[in-house]
Amino acid sequence: MLTECIYKLLNLPAGKAVTREEWRQLFGELTSRPYVGYEDIYQYQNQGDEEPMWLRIVQTQTDSGSVGVVLDVTKDLKEQRRLVHELDYDALTQLYNRTSFKRQANQLIQAEPDCIGMMMFCDLDKLKYINDTFGPELGDRL
Repeated sequence: MLTECIYKLLNLPAGKAVTREEWRQLFGELTSRPYVGYEDIYQYQNQGDEEPMWLRIVQTQTDSGSVGVVLDVTKDLKEQRRLVHELDYDALTQLYNRTSFKRQANQLIQAEPDCIGMMMFCDLDKLKYINDTFGPELGDRL
């Protein structure tokens, strides 16, 4: 038995009886694209929808069958991704900030320590003077 919310969430015809075999097939589709790093979150896309959704699916077996919950967590994951992005990237340049750059560089060096690489830093002297004198718009462009 499915609740009304499941019909809406999965874009199923309202009140349509779903057999065990149909549910197994649908459940297989729902859980076919797991979100890496999360045990119970899966990507799912209804036909006709432009963007996929992320569903948290928790199911447990009982003596008489199974009971589960399907929850749309798309907004939560988008917000989490936005916050992680803000922590790792400079808002103006969209480049890694200093902390993220160091972390990524260390990971790459540890992954392949025998590879030869080069790193170049570029610094603008007197950027504060330029911002104060000519305005932050020019400083941002520089």
